[in-house]
Amino acid sequence: MDFLTKNMIIEKSSKGSNLRFINSSTDFYARDSQSGKLLAANYISTSDLSIIMYHFNTSYNGVPMDDLYSSFEWLRSGNGPSQSPGGFEKDMIGIAVPDGWEIQSDKYACAATAYVAPTGGWGNPTSAFCSKGNGEPVEYSLYGAAWQFDGNYSSTNTYYKGTVGLTMKKKLSTAINRAVSKYSEAKNNSSGYFAVGVTWGPVSITYYPTGGSSNNEASKDITWL
Repeated sequence: MDFLTKNMIIEKSSKGSNLRFINSSTDFYARDSQSGKLLAANYISTSDLSIIMYHFNTSYNGVPMDDLYSSFEWLRSGNGPSQSPGGFEKDMIGIAVPDGWEIQSDKYACAATAYVAPTGGWGNPTSAFCSKGNGEPVEYSLYGAAWQFDGNYSSTNTYYKGTVGLTMKKKLSTAINRAVSKYSEAKNNSSGYFAVGVTWGPVSITYYPTGGSSNNEASKDITWL
């Protein structure tokens, strides 16, 4: 976890108390979040995009809760990372949780930053890169939340990274301790149009581009005792 990610997480999670790191999850291959099978097809290579999930125990007003974060970093620049639209414009990242967990509607986070090589540097992550501008998701349900990004630079040497997060409370003692995160890389159709919908299920996120547009995806999952 780099300094900028750590600072963003501490700032958001400091609204609670007794913050305790539980675990993180980094896979070096793409796999289906439900079956666990290795995937290729339109999945984003881990040499292009890194995703890490972090899990913390905390409490709000004395009520035990869990904070989940998903951090991404584009390791590839070019006129992208997306070919079109440029940068991470209209890209999305979501987190989905199982049955028996309750997502807290007032405890979301989203911030991102860009780096222009070779003379630039990473700026402080800001929610201005997130479509709603305040950390709130653009899509949400009982099972999860998804955030979309705005950032289309003309430079061919721009890299991007960011973190999104949510807070949840365990409602059923039998609920499984697992979550997934899925990233969607936007790709315009020939008319320069991109739109995507999201459907949810227990620990499941499905992106479905519409209007002839398409996308690439990458996913991550995390479990804990």
